[in-house]
Amino acid sequence: MLLVQNRVSTRRAAVLTYLGQTLLRTLPAIEGELDRLDQPQQFIFDLPRPKRDDDVISPERDFVNRMSELATRAATPVAPDGYDGYTSNPDKPK
Repeated sequence: MLLVQNRVSTRRAAVLTYLGQTLLRTLPAIEGELDRLDQPQQFIFDLPRPKRDDDVISPERDFVNRMSELATRAATPVAPDGYDGYTSNPDKPK
């Protein structure tokens, strides 16, 4: 209407038409979102329960247990024996 009366340029009329079409296309999506908000949310509990056998240790857990034992053994300090790697007499063979 404004284009016919020479109040709006052709380019601006095309932009306004595009914006109007975009707004009209989003109305059904907005209504769908509003309808979903009115309904209560549904929770589905269909996951299998984990197997919790206390007698069986998984290979991964066994590996972690062994590595932690090795790390604690390596981390414990050893009492010094008095030998520092050097001799007081350089002529005496080791």
